[in-house]
Order: sequence, then structure tokens, then C-alpha cells
Amino acid sequence: MVSPTCRSIWLLFVFGIVVVVCEASCAEDLPISGAIQVTPASLTLKHHRYEQSLIVSGRTAEGLAVDLTDGAVIRSSDESVAIVKQGWITPLKSGEAKIVVQAAGQTVEVPLKIELPAAELPYSF
Repeated sequence: MVSPTCRSIWLLFVFGIVVVVCEASCAEDLPISGAIQVTPASLTLKHHRYEQSLIVSGRTAEGLAVDLTDGAVIRSSDESVAIVKQGWITPLKSGEAKIVVQAAGQTVEVPLKIELPAAELPYSF
């Protein structure tokens, strides 16, 4: 069963009667063999306006690389230090936390260090 988050690709041959339907495989439908990888493996953020995202990936038993980012659950262990919205990590105050990533039935913790300046830097163009 293909999950509703999967996209179907429809190819229609205009000058023929044949309609070809291909369903794209979703990462959550593929069995992952071994540990998932999260990139970068650790984070240091040094400004309020500098957000960061992560890439979550894994491999099937056949060795096919699979991007698991879209289906991953990503959260901060301390939302007073940093929050995660739509996969983007936003620093709130200086400190340390872990970014907890769950995908393919596995959990990975990414160390996060926030080193914000004492005063807000002015915008520069």
C-alpha cells in the first residue's frame, strides 16, 4: 500500500491510446537496512537569523540510498534553547540541547550548541 504522502506520476502518450501509470516509491515504504544517517552530525548556531535544516537518509538491503527527511520527525530536546518548525532548527538562546530525529523506526540524537552574540547584530546588505 502506498501512503497518501506519496506522489503518483502519470505519463500520457498524446498520440497513442496507452496511458502509463507509475507510482513513485516513498521512503517510508522502503525497508531500511542498518542505521539511518543524519547530516550534519552536530550543529553549532551562532545567530538568531541563521536557521539550519538536517538531511536524514538510509540505505535499503540492496544498497539504494533513500532520503528519509520528508517523513522524519525532528524535535528539540529543549525548546527554550531551540525550536524545530517544518524541519528548520531556529536558535532561541545560548545553550546546549539535542535535536532528536526519528525515522524508519530509529532515533538519532544530534548535539546542538547555540552561541548567540550578546547584542543583536544589525541588518547588513
